[in-house]
Amino acid sequence: MTGAPDLSGFGVFRVGERLIGIPICNLAEVCNVLAVSKIMAPEGPMIGAFDLRGNLVPLLDVEVLSGRRKHEHSVQRAVVLQHDGRVLAVAVDDIVRLSEARPIEARNGRSETGNETSENCDDTVSLFPSGFVLDGEVVSCLNADALFARVDVLSVAHVRAAARHTQMGHDGKYLIFRAGGAHFGIDTRHISATVPKGKLDPEGVRVEGGLCLGFADHFGWRVPVVDTNCALGVGAIMSPHETETVLLRFPDTKLLGLHVDSTERLSSLPDEQLNQSSLLVRRNGLLTKVHITGDGTQVFVIDFDALSRQHDLLSLSMLSSRTSSLDEKPPADAGLADDAVRENQRYLVFEAGATFAVPARSLSRILRMPSTIVPGKDMPAGVKGFFSHDNRSVPLVILPQSDHMCTHDGFVLLVTSTHGQVGFFASRICAMKTSEWRIPNRESATETADLIKIRNPDTQGLVTVADLGGIAKSLVTELIPTA
Repeated sequence: MTGAPDLSGFGVFRVGERLIGIPICNLAEVCNVLAVSKIMAPEGPMIGAFDLRGNLVPLLDVEVLSGRRKHEHSVQRAVVLQHDGRVLAVAVDDIVRLSEARPIEARNGRSETGNETSENCDDTVSLFPSGFVLDGEVVSCLNADALFARVDVLSVAHVRAAARHTQMGHDGKYLIFRAGGAHFGIDTRHISATVPKGKLDPEGVRVEGGLCLGFADHFGWRVPVVDTNCALGVGAIMSPHETETVLLRFPDTKLLGLHVDSTERLSSLPDEQLNQSSLLVRRNGLLTKVHITGDGTQVFVIDFDALSRQHDLLSLSMLSSRTSSLDEKPPADAGLADDAVRENQRYLVFEAGATFAVPARSLSRILRMPSTIVPGKDMPAGVKGFFSHDNRSVPLVILPQSDHMCTHDGFVLLVTSTHGQVGFFASRICAMKTSEWRIPNRESATETADLIKIRNPDTQGLVTVADLGGIAKSLVTELIPTA
């Protein structure tokens, strides 16, 4: 290479055990896949097709194209790619982040970052000609030109509105939280974790004006925490000694914490439900959109791109540092099983008689416990009754461990399936955490759930993964009357 290429923007996604980077110019949108049809050549790299706003979009497994083993699990999320007036979708397991990088070209089947390619080196290098390192992992950069040119890859004419890509109002989830009497929402893709209420260490604060409140220690990181209201210009400025913290991923693998009075729920904020903020609020470019709830609460949506470009906040994020590092293998005294595998997914940790974790992406919303529950007759086990939400009647499920704990002080975790919605009672919402290790249930015939080790120094041992999506699917199928 004769010189370093310019910085390029990529959407980074996890597919199987590796990361792939898709150029921003080719990334149309990220969407949920509710059902896959086999109408479009479900063979070779093609999984099938799915419905996207009335259009059938081909769905592709890039692992097969790379000579790797095809994933057997069901596809829940896909990235829609656009190129020269045509579109196709790639199945992904998780959204990592948006990132800027200078990719390094691959040579002889191996990139200069050390990324292995498949035995079919020529095809693989043409599809993934370069890569870069992100948080210690290699990201393989996808060449959209080469992908769309392949004869074994189907694409269709540009779907209506598929090219519409905006930071605000996408179909992803937002974390809604309260700070200084104001409510804010931020895209969960930019959240590293939420930290329970604790004391901040004021030592080393070097910023005047009260912006930086101190430092929080979280799973091997020392992270500066800023006064959210001071930074955003809305709400009462405070100087708490203890606070909940939302950790944000800043550029250059740095972290920055926002002080939070309380985290309230996960919610989708469609674009049609967002309005322009007042001119006085949006003058700094950080809170250009606002969502008004049914009770009149204003939820100001944080523009993370604008936030991460603020000079003072960017400078503060550079003070974040690792205080310890993670090994690639569990330590001998970690107490993990031999089949434990490294995992890096966001989970909502909650209590329902015991402590459980549920993948954040599987939840539609978190609601306060409804005041009225209508009991049912001859209901399946665990169904306490029905409550109303968004003009729908929704069954409420009580997990066996919390059968005698259901109170009006709790919460409802709302899960949406193809046939309807199901709510699950939670007595307490603990935090949003990132998993470190996962021990899978190898015995599919048993009721044993997967276990995860989450990045939470306050949690001892392992946490059980609650398959709320599977329970909801089974339940709504059981409740559907047979013909």
